[in-house]
Amino acid sequence: MFCGLKSAILVLLLVCSILALTAMITDFWITIPSTFQYAGLFRICTRGSGCLNFADLDDVKNLLLSAFIIGLVFTLPFAIIELRYARTGGFGCLLIVGVFSSLIALLGFVAMIMGAVFFSSRLGSTYSYSWSFALGWLSVITAIATAAFSFYIFKVEPPIQSPEENTEAGALPGATTTPKPQEHVAIYFNRISRLF
Repeated sequence: MFCGLKSAILVLLLVCSILALTAMITDFWITIPSTFQYAGLFRICTRGSGCLNFADLDDVKNLLLSAFIIGLVFTLPFAIIELRYARTGGFGCLLIVGVFSSLIALLGFVAMIMGAVFFSSRLGSTYSYSWSFALGWLSVITAIATAAFSFYIFKVEPPIQSPEENTEAGALPGATTTPKPQEHVAIYFNRISRLF
């Protein structure tokens, strides 16, 4: 039903994770034009002279690495499972994808603010933010978009209903009935257990 949007969620999730990783490992968060220096989360470099390592940015690195790992290890499998069942209705994994995407956005937001505060407090000279910093903020925006799409589709899409779930006492076989909210959890766990 919502195959296109579910595919977009999967693509946004991959893009978000790749952007967070790229923002973390590149050395162009800031540039200092007056001294020909540029810096990332790991080191500050002077063009032609070499680089010095930073030791104070472990928190920012850990937050961005956590966003990357949560995106690929925890959220991606749920998005793939949901996409697999996209033609027949909702499988229920989009709520999990939305929650984890919100966590990724929160971690990325905190990391970007901490990085900006670090550079503004350590570097007295005038500097400008560069493309690595922009990629970090873009990863936060894509995580927010992923969460928004996930929550929206979860809200409007009906859950998958198999024939044995539709048959009630007095109901015609093949007729659809909407399960009660407390039954949704049991239905989803039943479907997940059939996968393994």
